[in-house]
Amino acid sequence: LSGKWMFTAENYFVKSVNAEKLPEEVISFGDSYLDGLQAGTYPVLLCPDEFSTTLRQKYLNVALIYSREQYVLDLFKYRGREAEASERIALHDFVSGGDFDEASVSALLDKYEVDDVIIGKGNAAACALLEKNQWTGTDLSDAFTVYLRPASSTRPARKSSDFGQPAP
Repeated sequence: LSGKWMFTAENYFVKSVNAEKLPEEVISFGDSYLDGLQAGTYPVLLCPDEFSTTLRQKYLNVALIYSREQYVLDLFKYRGREAEASERIALHDFVSGGDFDEASVSALLDKYEVDDVIIGKGNAAACALLEKNQWTGTDLSDAFTVYLRPASSTRPARKSSDFGQPAP
């Protein structure tokens, strides 16, 4: 019928939940993560490619240590900040399952004031380092864990409940 809204349940229309076609983990992380934040805060995140390339598409109020290698090169290396580019790439290698030096990764997490790390559960060495340094892990999915910075850091610690999930 002309003049009648066609997108109704009567016409079997079902609204898309994930119109952006982002991974479900990105959606669930962003929704629960950002709910616990105060307006105007930009948490610093370290995450693997599965998140870094899509997280920014939906959520603008996060600071990513690494999003794409070309961005790191353009923003840092080609502007005379080679050391910072190398450090950011080293942190990306850490969460992506690459080789890493425990002492330097721990120092870089502090240096860049990383609030939270998203990491694949298959990356056992990186998960073990974070747990050894008192980071608190919260399951995000069957494949990923979110690690919250330790309470002993100079920045106020956030709780697992900030993610809208039960504490471990």
